[in-house]
Amino acid sequence: MDVVEQLGQLLRAAGYARERPSALGKFPGGLPPADVLAGVGRTEDARLAVLLALFQRDQTVAEAAAAEALAPLLVDDLIDAGLIEAVGSGVRASTKLLGFDGLLLAGDPIHQSESKHYVVCLSPASVRVAGVTIRRRVETALDLGTGSGIQALLAARHAERVVGADFNPHALSCARLSARISGVGNVRWVQGDWFEPVRGRRFDLVVVNPSVIITPDNAAFWRDSPDGGKALSRRLVRESADHLNESGFATVLCHWPHHKDVWEDDPREWVAELGRLAGLGAGKPRA
Repeated sequence: MDVVEQLGQLLRAAGYARERPSALGKFPGGLPPADVLAGVGRTEDARLAVLLALFQRDQTVAEAAAAEALAPLLVDDLIDAGLIEAVGSGVRASTKLLGFDGLLLAGDPIHQSESKHYVVCLSPASVRVAGVTIRRRVETALDLGTGSGIQALLAARHAERVVGADFNPHALSCARLSARISGVGNVRWVQGDWFEPVRGRRFDLVVVNPSVIITPDNAAFWRDSPDGGKALSRRLVRESADHLNESGFATVLCHWPHHKDVWEDDPREWVAELGRLAGLGAGKPRA
């Protein structure tokens, strides 16, 4: 077992991916300092506080405190693995880790947010998409624009084989790390522009959560698209249907400017020639 897998086990054992981090955050003023928790005998909470400060809150932690919280793992081994870095007399995480539904998701810490290749660990949009995705046993699933890998790793629980695709090679590195630290092994990661790396293939489930919002520039992979919100949304909806098996489902998050009273006109046009919509007939690909 390598250091990444060991770190995943350590974090899960500490309660990092469960409800305890939220409970700790309910103190007045936020997360209490680890030394305060240790001083009142709450040693396990003190350890978790250090781990949260390091991997979730983008804080520099004294090396001695990090070494105690990470034991039996060694700080130097985590540095060599690229998971943390030395900063003065302390250490800080090179990777942000967030827990969601039993998974550990890897992305970039906030101090790297100016990078063009910045990867968001977990966003409100990702949570919404996860909540509305059809969860049934399937053979194949595709997560397009995988980012940290969240939709692919969730699909891996009810799909035999999953493909996670992204144009950003750094995103795929984060997704691979998410899979390793979460102990998920049935996902294959591919690089390419939207559906290009899976052209000609069909899946029982397609999930598309493009990390694209409507902005006037195209400076960052994680935020912008030269297609524009409406054109990209139309393309992703229509191509999702092209990549579905019979009776397959697609969940696609769309961003496009529209009049609030007639927002449904555009999606109706996008699916007008794609067969029947979900709920209006069996045996048809559904998007």
